[in-house]
Amino acid sequence: MKRSDSRISLVLFLALMTILSTGCTYYVQEPIESVAVTPQTRTIATAQLSSRENMYTDITNKSQNASMGSLELDERFNNALKRSADLEKQVLDLKEENIKLAAKLETATSDLERANNDLVEADKFMRNMDKDLAQWKAEITNDRKENKIVQKAQLEALTRILRSLGAEEIENNEQ
Repeated sequence: MKRSDSRISLVLFLALMTILSTGCTYYVQEPIESVAVTPQTRTIATAQLSSRENMYTDITNKSQNASMGSLELDERFNNALKRSADLEKQVLDLKEENIKLAAKLETATSDLERANNDLVEADKFMRNMDKDLAQWKAEITNDRKENKIVQKAQLEALTRILRSLGAEEIENNEQ
């Protein structure tokens, strides 16, 4: 068994040496484009580089050893879990509120439809009432006209009768 272990170790060592010796011999076949360095591109590149460095060194700057870094990560994780739980609670509360609002909306919609139907019926009633009043007004107006005609005919008849009886006519200046 020891012989097979040594063979495996030898093969691994040779493979590692081959990879190390040939792994660094990769050359770029195409020339790299030259980019003009201006103050703007330099500040952008510097900002990007510093943000990347800060991403990895943030924890090590705050704590000097690995255990403190892991405690800080654990604290961040717990804070994230609390935030997640709070957000889930907010989502549930919003869902409940949404259900309540949907019920209120349904009630308001049915009330609105009922009120709209009532308004349609009231409009029909008012139109019929207007038509009936116009007809009544026309009938009264016609009756008055007919009454005037009848009264005029009666006056003419009475005037003839009085003339035939010998009454004198009195001139009326008020006409």
